[in-house]
Amino acid sequence: MKISNAARRDFTVGEIVNLMAVDAHRFIHLMEVIDLLWSAPLLISLAMYFLWTNLGNISVLVRCRSVREIIVANFAFISRSECIGRSCSDDRPHSDERVHRIQSENVSN
Repeated sequence: MKISNAARRDFTVGEIVNLMAVDAHRFIHLMEVIDLLWSAPLLISLAMYFLWTNLGNISVLVRCRSVREIIVANFAFISRSECIGRSCSDDRPHSDERVHRIQSENVSN
């Protein structure tokens, strides 16, 4: 990563490191989600096939219903957590100011 001198003047070293760490964390999380997007349907299909061959069609129907209910419950939890995340984002500027003040005090001492 290359940063111009003008950009270096605008941000402190700690802010640049923090931004890079956040970007790296988001990238790692994205890779995990992409892995789940292709592997989850495959794993569910394999599980249904093995249930069908070993236990019969009733077990597959019951399992399909339970998987469907779990997916619906996950969507409900996700929508709630997004609402909570939006309300928490309003507090971030205040926490950033506090963190910046604490960091500047630590550096000056």
